[in-house]
Amino acid sequence: MKLRLVEKRENPFLDRIEYVLEIDHWAAGTPSRRELANRIVEELKVEPEKTVLLEIVTETGMNRSRAVVYYYPRGMDLSQLAPFHRNKVLANYLRESEGKEGGESEG
Repeated sequence: MKLRLVEKRENPFLDRIEYVLEIDHWAAGTPSRRELANRIVEELKVEPEKTVLLEIVTETGMNRSRAVVYYYPRGMDLSQLAPFHRNKVLANYLRESEGKEGGESEG
């Protein structure tokens, strides 16, 4: 999986930075939100608690997707996010993967 930054836009009114990423995932399906969350944290150097992965859209018949990511550098008030988007905070995906790995090693 290869990430490429297509657009970075500062939105001072909403106090966030908006990223549009292109993801090349040759010989594989669309990456999971968990996989993408790890890559975004590594490559964009953002804090997962302040980042929302809004959407991943895969072009029909292509091994290429676009992702929209919002980063709130001063932090965010989750009450300002629509309920549907609250679960899209990157930290949730990262915690989810840690919980599954930890659960498998105990059993």
